[in-house]
Amino acid sequence: MGCSSPPEGALEQDPDGIEVSDMPLAGDEPVSESDVKLIVEGVAAAYAPEAQAHGAQFTVRIEGSLTYIDIDEDRSWNIIVGTDLFRAGLTRDLAVFIGCHEVGHALGGFPFKDGPPQRAQVSGLEQGQFGTVSAAEGQADYFASKDCLVRMWGDDIDANSAYRTWVSPATKARCDDAWASEAERDLCYRIAVVANDFGVWLGGNPASTDTPSTRVVTGTNVNNTGGQCRVDTIFAGALCPVRNGGTDIPGLLPPYARLVEIDPTVEADAAYAACAEGPGARPRCWFRPNSTPYDCSSVPEIGDCAITEEGVSAMRTCSPRMGTELFPCLAGTSCELDEEGFPVCALDAN
Repeated sequence: MGCSSPPEGALEQDPDGIEVSDMPLAGDEPVSESDVKLIVEGVAAAYAPEAQAHGAQFTVRIEGSLTYIDIDEDRSWNIIVGTDLFRAGLTRDLAVFIGCHEVGHALGGFPFKDGPPQRAQVSGLEQGQFGTVSAAEGQADYFASKDCLVRMWGDDIDANSAYRTWVSPATKARCDDAWASEAERDLCYRIAVVANDFGVWLGGNPASTDTPSTRVVTGTNVNNTGGQCRVDTIFAGALCPVRNGGTDIPGLLPPYARLVEIDPTVEADAAYAACAEGPGARPRCWFRPNSTPYDCSSVPEIGDCAITEEGVSAMRTCSPRMGTELFPCLAGTSCELDEEGFPVCALDAN
């Protein structure tokens, strides 16, 4: 699930190659293609006022193999439901979450993606085009659980109460610590269940609200993260009491060129719509708060070779967003500069 161009919008999973867990999924029976379209249309309709406030309109259609949102110059925000969605384990609750995730790319705000489509969106905003800039993958997940699922399910008091038996004691305790009322806790349980079901549905390594990631990024990752990090982000949204109750997109203020750069003022502009600390804050496995650009003056623009602390030959790069990164070479290879000066891991000479 992604943003404004199909290559970046892909789930980056091969539905035919995924081993689906035997873990049962909560919610209800698997849903048909036509049901999913109606579900996603319902999510889009719930956010029609926000889209209209930005001169835009959501559309939903089933098409192709990839699920993503195409943000057009004419302010059409087109949610494309691809066949990658219809893998084993898709339920109504997951379909609602996925619809919320795609809406989150349009309305979730900071942090924003920074690829060519988003830079085009930034340029277009000055001419009254697009109406938004694609939010990062993690931000779309955070918006989905923190704001959108609350809007979609907040009044489902009886339905939400059924999820009390679907969460582990540890997960239940975290919801209970975050929320005082029974209705708020039940909604938190339901979103936690969706987070866990989403981790199962993605496939790959096991992921759970009971096993949070310990990874800490050096810079905000605006693209897809691993399944555990996504589960953590969804659950964090369930624990965060801060809502964006207006129609503003957090951080979407001029000068728009800031939005795809590392500018602390954009984060400050968006601070009202997120938990800054505590269990409801965006996880450090993808989000680096209070970001400032790294100084890369000591590393060539195209990178070079270095040795890790463990004494392993590695390629070294540096970017303003992520800082210096080392990519160790595999056994039997070592880093060297090719004819054009780029670092490569080449086979060791015999």
